[in-house]
Amino acid sequence: LRAGRRVYVGEGCWHCHSQFVRPVSNEEQRWGPVARSEEYQNELQRPVMFGTRRVGPDLSREGGRRSNDWHAVHFFHPESVSAGSPMPEYPWLFDGHPDKPNRNGLAMLTYIQWLGSWQESYPYYEAYVPAALIRPEVESESAEAADAEQPAVGGEEQVR
Repeated sequence: LRAGRRVYVGEGCWHCHSQFVRPVSNEEQRWGPVARSEEYQNELQRPVMFGTRRVGPDLSREGGRRSNDWHAVHFFHPESVSAGSPMPEYPWLFDGHPDKPNRNGLAMLTYIQWLGSWQESYPYYEAYVPAALIRPEVESESAEAADAEQPAVGGEEQVR
């Protein structure tokens, strides 16, 4: 993770991507709850990457939203996954192809996937409540007995 942060800072990613959801305008609708100070109480968030301008999306909660493959292709050739993206290509993070990240490429992918992983839920999915599992009624007593022995499915946990 430290190596990934060094690559992130060294490549200047923080100029266009913030890692701090500000309490202004529609930031909360776009990126989730306003950032809290406890989100930045670790060595990998010092100094905080506030960004210099918002050209690309806020990355403070990016981890786990997209696959490693998506991020690899995005670093290699951004327009192939984000039409019209102003992000430059980073081919030097790979050995000639997006499915062959080099050491720095792997470090960057790991760091990006880590961002926001400490969150209990992700902004766009907070309103999602899984539908209750409806099981068909069982007519035989033996099937009901078998069901009684099975652990409950579902529960009240919210899916991340």
